[in-house]
Amino acid sequence: MLLLGVIFALASVIVFPIAILRFRNTSSNLLFVTLTAPLSRFVLGLKVEFSGLDYAKNRLPAVFVMNHQAALDILLNREIYPRSCILVVKRALAFVPVFGWMVFAAGNILLQRSNKQQSLGQMNSADLAITVRRSSVWIYPEGTRRGAMGLGDFKKGAFYMAIKNKVPIIPVIASSYTHKLNFSKWRSGVVLVQVLPPIPTDGLRLEDVDVLLQKCHDLMKDSIAKLDARVVQPG
Repeated sequence: MLLLGVIFALASVIVFPIAILRFRNTSSNLLFVTLTAPLSRFVLGLKVEFSGLDYAKNRLPAVFVMNHQAALDILLNREIYPRSCILVVKRALAFVPVFGWMVFAAGNILLQRSNKQQSLGQMNSADLAITVRRSSVWIYPEGTRRGAMGLGDFKKGAFYMAIKNKVPIIPVIASSYTHKLNFSKWRSGVVLVQVLPPIPTDGLRLEDVDVLLQKCHDLMKDSIAKLDARVVQPG
């Protein structure tokens, strides 16, 4: 895992000056995952199998929501990640040298949930990204890493945003991998990643946020269980 940190640090050093030159240009996000994901998977001996990729094609803008297990999640979305997309991440990342600065310079939303007024302003920035720049938004709706605890409760922000801007929710799920991968082996294990059918928001009102949230949560929870049943880890 130390080597993974080195890869992230080197990629941040490469992308940061580019992100500064193209300040707030979200294509720097795609460049970062393109540099890190394939190499990191190879170094870790991690095999990632995808399904449902067609659901993510030509779906701009949209709100992508994914279950959040660990820092490795960033290695699982390269094949899905839209060219124009902002991340909604916790503000603490801004204080990670180089990497955090790169995340900010790339135009992402650094959310401070403890400050509700500031959070609302930052979410308004995401609205502008959708309506003006036609960018997608990528959110981990649980708001924190869950590890092996399973899918947690969702925050409302992603679903409020989707309804307000009349764009679909695109759920992305990864099979449970915490404590199931063995990085002491050359082949550390397998993670299945699936893009689920988009959930339209046409005709929904802001009062329907809870219904949309629950529908998405139930779909993702059931689908993760099905993925977990299919995973066969190397012996």
